[in-house]
Amino acid sequence: MSKIADIILEIKPDFKYPRALATNTIEMAQNNIYCAIHLPRLTDVNVKNDDYSEVTTLVEYFVFQVLGEFKVDFHQNGVKQN
Repeated sequence: MSKIADIILEIKPDFKYPRALATNTIEMAQNNIYCAIHLPRLTDVNVKNDDYSEVTTLVEYFVFQVLGEFKVDFHQNGVKQN
């Protein structure tokens, strides 16, 4: 979680709850994957054939709504503000 919290602070240095957001983000992803596979009426995402792209989109949506309008390029290890 600390690596994710560090990324959150890189995006928004004054964010008050980086570890809480990191924990909730991972938990949300795991819960939605489980529900998509076993309890599909409890989630809006689909997971089929190990394709987790909708879960990724869901997590990005929620995190970027909390942090503001930022775009993270994980491949370049950089943060860009839109």
